Amino acid sequence: VENPLAHENDDQAAEISQRLLHYFEATEEVVEETAEEVVEETAEEVVDELVEIFREEAIDLLSRFNESLENWRSAPDDEEASTEIKRLFHTIKGSARMAGVNAIGDLAHNTESVLDQTERTENVVDDKVFDLVEEVHDTLQMMVENPLASDNDAQAGNLNRRLLSYFEPAEHVADSEEPEAVTE
Repeated sequence: VENPLAHENDDQAAEISQRLLHYFEATEEVVEETAEEVVEETAEEVVDELVEIFREEAIDLLSRFNESLENWRSAPDDEEASTEIKRLFHTIKGSARMAGVNAIGDLAHNTESVLDQTERTENVVDDKVFDLVEEVHDTLQMMVENPLASDNDAQAGNLNRRLLSYFEPAEHVADSEEPEAVTE
């Protein structure tokens, strides 16, 4: 003798199983979408926070620049004075790259490299060097105000070209291709 409720219970169990399966699949999709959104938002928040920390540090460093440059201008052979300027650019380079602000990092790196090469080759540190370094400082100040601005690459481009070709003969610089930023 067959129990008539058994089939009915089986049908109900199958329907409940289907509903639960559908519910769990839908819930899984919502959880995955929510998790992806949270990860994206968190990543954006971290980047924004890193950029803001970089910005504050760079503003502080750049505010000390004028005094350091004047000390160096008054004593061009003073290694301590030139080291202080290079240290400023080195710190900005590292902080900018860590925050993903590569245009600023590359400009600071190229400036530091020119100053290093000037010392290594024992070139004269003259007004031309000081003026170029001061121009980089002024450009960095503008770029640091809005580190993620889309025109930062263009702002840094001309200066990077001039920095990278600083030790080339003038006629070679005029004929050369646009050099890329040097990266470590």
